[in-house]
Amino acid sequence: ASRPASIRYRSGVAVIEEEAAAGNCDVEIFEAALLDELSRRRDAELERGVCLVGPHRDDLELRLGDQVAKGFASHGESWSMAL
Repeated sequence: ASRPASIRYRSGVAVIEEEAAAGNCDVEIFEAALLDELSRRRDAELERGVCLVGPHRDDLELRLGDQVAKGFASHGESWSMAL
């Protein structure tokens, strides 16, 4: 049986995730949340010498039906989704 594939952008910033899950896609709220998180994590970033917040730390969630493909999909299904 075939399962529908879907993809979802997952932000590393909790407020953005919560707002998006609630259906709110206000760019100004997202911008403010990102700037707040950047400010909050600045000392840790400087201490570690790496960026801990930003789109480069976000992820794409691939799903087959109602299950997350990571750890669930077969090797062939994973390759097909990647292509």
